[in-house]
Amino acid sequence: RERLEESISEAKTNLENLEGDGQTSELGDPAAWRTRFDALELSRPLLERSRTLARDSATTRRKLEERSARLSPSVTKLESLATLTLPTPEALARLGNRFSEIEDSRRQTEAAIKLLDLAIEEAQKTLKVLVSGEPVASADRIADARQVREESWQQLRPLVLGEDAPIALGTRPVIVDLFETRVSEADRLADAATRDANRVAQYNTEQKSLTNKLNERSKLKDQQTEIASQLNQTSNEWLALWASVTSSPGTPGEMVSWIDSVKLLTEQRELLIADETSVAALSPQITELHRALELLSIEVGLENASAVPTDGLLILIDKHLKALAIAWNNRAIGQGLAADARKQLARFEKNLVAHTVKEVA
Repeated sequence: RERLEESISEAKTNLENLEGDGQTSELGDPAAWRTRFDALELSRPLLERSRTLARDSATTRRKLEERSARLSPSVTKLESLATLTLPTPEALARLGNRFSEIEDSRRQTEAAIKLLDLAIEEAQKTLKVLVSGEPVASADRIADARQVREESWQQLRPLVLGEDAPIALGTRPVIVDLFETRVSEADRLADAATRDANRVAQYNTEQKSLTNKLNERSKLKDQQTEIASQLNQTSNEWLALWASVTSSPGTPGEMVSWIDSVKLLTEQRELLIADETSVAALSPQITELHRALELLSIEVGLENASAVPTDGLLILIDKHLKALAIAWNNRAIGQGLAADARKQLARFEKNLVAHTVKEVA
């Protein structure tokens, strides 16, 4: 009897412990929550795709902005690439060819002027040598000497012809001496010219050549001025062509390369916009996913989960559901053990009653 009473006491204590453990978990079966969560988790690739696109888009945008800023002229805003009105290839080729032609003319003119300057300097040196010592009896000097001789003769002529002339007696010898001197000078120059005909001819030739070269140089300087005017006009047209893009365009060659770079950046920007559009399109789906996960987190007993990012919320709910599943399985096991303990207690109590009846009998 004592053994039966002791067994009954132990069975009651065991049953109380098992029933107490069963009451610690009041949640229902987490299987339904797991089913809902698994359905929501199917959207996890959307999160990964959105995150990847957003990261790649940010990297691409930063690189494109850096490349745009490095252009010369620079493009300060990536969005402005789409609004640029670029010159046509025909306009670029036309002005580029004109710049090349003007530059060729400028170089040729400068080279011709340099050569003429050397030739002029050489001619001046030659003339200096020819007139060193006795001046050359050039045709101009002979003509001047004959002119002044003729002037003296016109003064002396009335005296020779016995005509009245308003000439004082004291000045008449002076006039005669001056006339004789001028006659001698003219004759001397004529004799010198005859004697030094080769030098005079060379002098006259060099002088004529120098004059021609100076005239040619003057024409080249005029041509140089005209070329500068053409260059200025073409430069103004070039600036007007790029007015909507930049106030300081480079050379035609540089700007052709610049346009190629801008076109490449524009193509890359269009790809960037496509990626950013995809990110924007995914945003409502991700927002809806977060709301569904937030409601589920409240139902399963998670608190303050709304501040957790969507991907973190997936991880948090998954871990919590696993813990609930373990608790639910343990509860089921405990309930089975409690049922067994009740049956055992009932058997012990039945045996005790039977034993008591036997003792009374």
